[in-house]
Amino acid sequence: MAEQQKQPKQIGRFPIIGTLGVGGMGVVYLGQDPDIGRKVAIKVLHATGDKEALERFKNEARTMGEISHPNIVILLEYGIDDNKPFLVMEYLDGLSLEKWINQTHTLEEHKKILLNLCSAISFAHRKEILHRDLKPGNVQVLPSGDAKLLDFGIATGEDTGLTATGFFIGTPKYLAPEILQDTTHTKTSDCYSLGLLAYTMLSGNNPFATDTFEATMTRLLTKIPVSLHKINPNIPIELSNVVDKYLDKNPEHRPDSPKDLQMALELITKPAQLKKTIVPNADSKDVRSQEKTILIGQKPKSKMKWFTIASFVVAIGVSGFVYKNYLEKQKEQEIARIELANQQRIEQERKEQERIKQELAKKEQAIKEAAENAKRKEAQRIAAQKEQERLEAEKIAKKEPKPKPIRNKPKKKPVKKPVVEDEYKPPVIVYQKPKKKVNTKPAFQLPQLTPKTKKVELKTRSDTQISRGTTKSITVELPNGVTIENFKIMRGISEFNQVEIRKIKDLQDSSVELTLYAQSNASMGDFSLVGFYQNKKTKPLLMEVTL
Repeated sequence: MAEQQKQPKQIGRFPIIGTLGVGGMGVVYLGQDPDIGRKVAIKVLHATGDKEALERFKNEARTMGEISHPNIVILLEYGIDDNKPFLVMEYLDGLSLEKWINQTHTLEEHKKILLNLCSAISFAHRKEILHRDLKPGNVQVLPSGDAKLLDFGIATGEDTGLTATGFFIGTPKYLAPEILQDTTHTKTSDCYSLGLLAYTMLSGNNPFATDTFEATMTRLLTKIPVSLHKINPNIPIELSNVVDKYLDKNPEHRPDSPKDLQMALELITKPAQLKKTIVPNADSKDVRSQEKTILIGQKPKSKMKWFTIASFVVAIGVSGFVYKNYLEKQKEQEIARIELANQQRIEQERKEQERIKQELAKKEQAIKEAAENAKRKEAQRIAAQKEQERLEAEKIAKKEPKPKPIRNKPKKKPVKKPVVEDEYKPPVIVYQKPKKKVNTKPAFQLPQLTPKTKKVELKTRSDTQISRGTTKSITVELPNGVTIENFKIMRGISEFNQVEIRKIKDLQDSSVELTLYAQSNASMGDFSLVGFYQNKKTKPLLMEVTL
């Protein structure tokens, strides 16, 4: 069993009450301000040795320190405790928008939350700050019905900022299509995520979410979702058309601010419209069959076969996934190299301290010996002086004339030789050729198509998201007469050991109950559950590790 995060008794001056959650960068504790007694949320960075994570953590503190808005979480304090930096933020009661979407609400409640988000993003854009990770999990719905925007860990100024280890930065299912083409994140990219967030709220699901990572990327790049008004007539057609503009694949045709969405929402004022309920949609096949297919940068071609487009995009997704795994391995190697360098540095410092101690001991011994020599010479001088006085006394007693003093000749002063300075030697400048930039982008190749084999399909009646450091039970439905011989957790083409299958229980209704556990340091994102039937893999069931 994975080692649980040990809860400290106090961080800085704040006593710790409990743990709110564990994320990729750190853990969030529930604390209390000892001066005024209010509850606070304290975010502590996991590993201070990761320079990139530390820089993002500081970037979040700097960004939140520049923003003060009623719909953005407030930063109260930044500090360091036991060499670990921490952020103290206001504690927000309520429910995450990710869970709020799965419930039935009125159009008026949706309008209030979306207007709050439009106001928060407009304010951040005026400050030249991009959020870059807009998703339901980063929005908190308060008991009053208002919403607040969270998590500015990867926020940055337009056309500048940090990069992430991997193929892209942010949550894949809410990224703008141009980000997957290695394009710089802009305000229009934030607006795309805002439009997709609005679509997900008003329809009850993400139109691009599928069972596999590759299929999700394919839909994100090629599918145009069905308009909200066609899915649910209770949604005004004017609002539906504006959301469609925000989901345009071409960033040049997309609004670059939340103003259009805000105006469309403010025009909904009739009580009869506002009181209509929005029920989460099951996203049936009939709805998806009405979608349009398009390749980014081109108009739809009626003669172009879908499987050619899909194969091309899947190749991009698979290559990106492989490249991401490669960069993750590079990151692990870099962390190991840094740890080794730190150990060598500590060993060198220890040796340097030992050398300094030895030199100090030698200097003390030399000072002690010099003092003893001076003391011995002084005793010899005193003894010689006494002997001289005794001899002079004996001469006086014998009345012997004192010898004439012998005048010593003055010593010649040494002639100082003139100091000849070294001739000036100009520095030698060695020309170095500039290093050639090596293109590290992977080469994308179109794989050959092979006929698809029929596979057993796994279905689930449970939520497929699991939080880090938690255990979750899911029910998997199986076709009649099918017995799964074994289950595996996969990410891409390799096993994903950060999520464990703790227990498998056969149920009476041709289904299986699996008990899964996600380690507290598991990488966030999608993974697949795969079964084996007659030595063949079933279709993968897409799941997700969240904060």
